[in-house]
Amino acid sequence: MRRYALSLALVFALIAITACGAWAQAKKMSVMDYYLTLPDDCFYCEIVPDDLSAAFKRKQITKSNIPAGYIEARSEGYSMQVALFTAPGIRLVAINRPCGEGCMCNMFRLLVPQPDGGWKDYEGFPSEGDINAKIGKKARSHEFLLPEVGTDIKIIDPETGKTLLLIGWIGGKFGIK
Repeated sequence: MRRYALSLALVFALIAITACGAWAQAKKMSVMDYYLTLPDDCFYCEIVPDDLSAAFKRKQITKSNIPAGYIEARSEGYSMQVALFTAPGIRLVAINRPCGEGCMCNMFRLLVPQPDGGWKDYEGFPSEGDINAKIGKKARSHEFLLPEVGTDIKIIDPETGKTLLLIGWIGGKFGIK
């Protein structure tokens, strides 16, 4: 009888562990979940929309590849890219809104979601000085291009579209390749 009770207890423990693991997997947020909860200022530069609801944000989407962690949307007439970067123990959301050289609405942000639903800026990205030093005199200006697939952020020449530099995401950190 005691052996039966022990076996039964082990079976229940395994079921509980499996259920907790499944619950944890189900709780993982997708790029869409993060996109819908991004700070409101990611969706405008100069003109604050009357409605910043999830429905409004969904209407802004022009392309999505949720399994790859990528969304393209519109932000005040500008293109906006959102990409999810993951590594053990870290989830990071990159937001890119290029609008051209000299445009004050250019935005490139890296945000880490917080347990309380807020956001924290990610500090581990190569500096603008490091990027410019590596690019050299190859271009007067540059733009970021988030990956739809993969983990390399491209630094491109906005006039030619030529890739000037890659910044890779490896083991939860960004580095110049």
